[in-house]
Amino acid sequence: MREELVGTTLGEIGDLFEAEGFTADASFTPNVNGERRTYVEQFYAGVDWTDWDAVRRMLRVIEGVLDRMRMAEIREDEYAHIISAGRAQFEQLLLRDGFAIDEDGSLRAKWEVLTQQSIRALPEESAIPGHLRRMWDSVEERPEQAISAAKDAIEATTKHALHVLGIELTGREKFPALVDLVQRELRLHPATVAPDRAGADAIIPALGGLATIANKVDEIRNLYGDGHGRLTRVGGLTSRHSRLVARCADAYVGMILDTLEAPGAPWREGRGTEPE
Repeated sequence: MREELVGTTLGEIGDLFEAEGFTADASFTPNVNGERRTYVEQFYAGVDWTDWDAVRRMLRVIEGVLDRMRMAEIREDEYAHIISAGRAQFEQLLLRDGFAIDEDGSLRAKWEVLTQQSIRALPEESAIPGHLRRMWDSVEERPEQAISAAKDAIEATTKHALHVLGIELTGREKFPALVDLVQRELRLHPATVAPDRAGADAIIPALGGLATIANKVDEIRNLYGDGHGRLTRVGGLTSRHSRLVARCADAYVGMILDTLEAPGAPWREGRGTEPE
């Protein structure tokens, strides 16, 4: 990334980093040649790499550099072929280090994009991706909001799956009822597994745990979320708690959507239809 920025100005480099709240450490003297390389390295030196919020902001800086490289390719710059090769290498290094690139160019840690693979088949108007993005975007600094978004993501997923399955809802169903119904319809409910099926002793408790995860996210949201017109923040809530809830919600949403889309999923037996 530093070498790509050598082709810019000091002002452009400063704007890129400072827009995300970074400050160059002018006291740091890196072992590199040139003002631009030195300036970039001074910004690197000012980053607390142990702080996940700082890393998130650095990812946005990287997104800006990748966007700049893409624009050079689109403009058919005389060095476009070199830039294209550099971008491919840059993206490969990011993938190696545990990050993935969304379709809109956003960088995400891989553990945050597992469910992204499952949401590609969703209709454009679906609210599920927005709930998930709000959940992950707020998990560090706004744990209450992340917890509320986690519950919303699960609820939206259950309603989407039931709609695809042709199950009409009254709008009065409580959260636990939605979870129970969707797992029964998708044959992910403990009661839908034959007790003599191979691995039933492990499968049945696991499916029960899946429902428990969803319902506990709802309970935690009622206790700690930012809904219900709460007057004050709940004490003791930290990003450690919201990360736990977010990972649980991500796992649940991913399992429901994966099962809904899987060609050989058990729920398809006897239906003879594919999801729209």
